[in-house]
Amino acid sequence: MAAVICGGAKLAVSLLTDYPGGAKKVFGFRARREIDLGLAGMVATMPEFLAFKDEHEKKFFLTQGAVISAVSELTRYPGKSQLSEKDGKRAKAA
Repeated sequence: MAAVICGGAKLAVSLLTDYPGGAKKVFGFRARREIDLGLAGMVATMPEFLAFKDEHEKKFFLTQGAVISAVSELTRYPGKSQLSEKDGKRAKAA
């Protein structure tokens, strides 16, 4: 049950992200990063929430939460300066 909940949430986020392959463009990459970090926390706490914290499967959810966090932190999301350069405009220095 926990895997279905987590997988469904991740699928929904992927389908609603504004990128090629997304079904509906609801939010951009910056919001996606924040949502992914929230999902990582949700995945990691699922064993306690569904009362199987003493089971062997707990390790899977803790590892998955850590991997989601690591991938999200290591991903380079387009910044304002990168977006401006892409459009041919230079970003002003602060």
